[in-house]
Amino acid sequence: MSIAPATPHASAPAVRLRVPTDEDALTWYRVFDDPEVMEFFGGRRADFSVYEELTARQRRHDAELGYCLWTLTDEADTVLGFTGAQPWPHTHYGPVGAIEIGWRLGRTAMGARVRHRRRPRRVGAGAGGRGGRGGRDDPLP
Repeated sequence: MSIAPATPHASAPAVRLRVPTDEDALTWYRVFDDPEVMEFFGGRRADFSVYEELTARQRRHDAELGYCLWTLTDEADTVLGFTGAQPWPHTHYGPVGAIEIGWRLGRTAMGARVRHRRRPRRVGAGAGGRGGRGGRDDPLP
């Protein structure tokens, strides 16, 4: 069995993770002020106070648990967004007590996006039913 040589990583963009600072609250507030970035959060930016609380909570998580939603920066220390993990922050819905894996990228860090327009699909009677391919009545995209 042969082993392929390691691929050089010189061309890959370098990113860094760091514990969010007090200043990151304002930076996150500005970086995430974009309807597309906030698409899954109602399309509106959160109040500045939300980011103050969020960055403070992440510093506490890092100190107490050793992980948090870290600030993601590029080689020039420009904030790109955040990524990491945190305890699920809600007690009245969702996976209470679980660890949430999360990320959010600012618009400039999103790169090219491909949007898919979904069309309605009909589901047949199952794998043995009239739908054929596992019950699907329409061709796969």
